[in-house]
This record gives sequence, structure tokens and C-alpha cells, in this order.
Amino acid sequence: MEIIDLFKVPIASDKIMLDKKPILNKINKIKNYKNNKRSNVGGKQYSLKKNFNLKLVEILEQKANLFAKKLDLKVPLKLDHMWVNINKKDSYNISHLHPQCQLSGVLYLDVPLNSGHIIFHNPVGKILSYDWGENNINRYNNYTASTLTMRAESLRYYLFPSWLIHEVEINKTNKKRMAISFNFKYESN
Repeated sequence: MEIIDLFKVPIASDKIMLDKKPILNKINKIKNYKNNKRSNVGGKQYSLKKNFNLKLVEILEQKANLFAKKLDLKVPLKLDHMWVNINKKDSYNISHLHPQCQLSGVLYLDVPLNSGHIIFHNPVGKILSYDWGENNINRYNNYTASTLTMRAESLRYYLFPSWLIHEVEINKTNKKRMAISFNFKYESN
């Protein structure tokens, strides 16, 4: 029997080879940035200028455009906005999405053990559990799970469609989890 995957949700992930120390040092010196507080509960979110780290922006744009090409999205995608998430003990990011852009992502910088992972929500959401709940399946997989947890680790990035709902688990340590999030948009000439 052939199984036809009608609709798929792509997520790209890899590690970036980059010295994170200068980036973390620059973030730690932030004092007068406006705290955005969009999806963050208990922690902080600060907007970063596009020239915050040009090498990082260049790498992320390359990764986003490679991913976009594989998805047959229009390119070039350009960085639209980036910000840092600083999650101290007991802070987390609520379920959210990133409207009005094509791809979004996160790059983890400092990830202490038990500081939380990223959770992606199946677009069919809770409807899935109506008939395929835990009493009706043997094990959760890409077809049956309503959420999927991806591991947060230092210098790992995730790129995903901006419409994909996601959240970040609570930080259970006394150390800060630090990540840079970003959005990419298609810019026609």
C-alpha cells in the first residue's frame, strides 16, 4: 500500500559553526533596549538591529534562502526582524506564530540543561485528538501527534514556516537560556 502525504510541514535544522562568545557579550551589554514582551512570560525579548552581527545575519539569510528554494518559495528572502529571548528561571514563551513573513526561526546560544525545548504544534491542532486521541493510537508519530518537541542545544537553529504555531518550555534552571529569533520576508525588486 502506498501512503500519500498530502500536506507536510517542513522544519529545517542544523548547527551553525560560529563563535558565540562575541554575540553573547554584546547581548549581555544590552541595557537600554525596549523589552518587547510579545510571547515571553517572565523573561525578556529585545529587538536587535540588522547590523547587530553581520556574519550571523549573512549565515541565517543563506540558510533561509536555501530552505526557501527547497520549498519552492520565492527568493531572495531578507531578514525582516530579529530579537533576543532571555529566559531566566521559570520563564517561557507562550504559543504563538509570526504573521506577515514567510519563514521564521530561532538560533539557540546558551542552553543550560533543563532550560526548555521548542514545541511545534500540528496545524490540525486539537481536531486530531478527537478521533486519534491516546486511546486510539499505539504511539505518537508525525501522523498522530498534536505537538512535536525539538531539542534546544547551543548553536542549533530551526527554520520553519511563519504560520507554524510554536512555544518554548519553561526554564527550570537557575541559569539563563538565550536565543535569537528572526523573521524572513520575500522582497521583490
